[in-house]
Amino acid sequence: MPYKDPQKRRENARQRAKARYHSDPVFRKKQIALSKIKMKIWREKYPERAKEQRLRHSLRVRYRLPLETLQQMSAQQGGLCAICEMPCRYPTIDHNHETGLVRGLLCNRCNIRLSGIEDAAFRAKAEKYLS
Repeated sequence: MPYKDPQKRRENARQRAKARYHSDPVFRKKQIALSKIKMKIWREKYPERAKEQRLRHSLRVRYRLPLETLQQMSAQQGGLCAICEMPCRYPTIDHNHETGLVRGLLCNRCNIRLSGIEDAAFRAKAEKYLS
C-alpha cells in the first residue's frame, strides 16, 4: 500500500526493516557489519569528535560523570594533583571504590600510592614490614 505522504512512507519502511532485522538472522548480520563499517569511516573522518565521544562514554559508564564536570574539576584544581599539588599532564580520576563517588583528580603516582593506603590489609602488612 503506497503512501503519498513521504513521512508515512519512511515510517512504514522503517517498521518493515525493523521487523526483518528481528526475524531474519542473515539480514541482521549484514546490517551489523554495515553499521561497523560506517562507524569506522566516521571515526576516520572525524577523529577529534570520535575521541571526545569515547571519553564522554567512558566517563559516563565508569563514573557517571559528564565531561563538563571533569573539566570543571580540573579548572578548580588548576591542573594540579589534589594531593601533591604538582602539575598533572594526564590526571587520573580518584574515586571511592565502595560508593563510586569521585573525589578529585590525581597524578598517576599519587593514585597508585593512595590505592595501597586504602587497603587495610596491605597497610597493616606494610607497617609490620617497616617496623
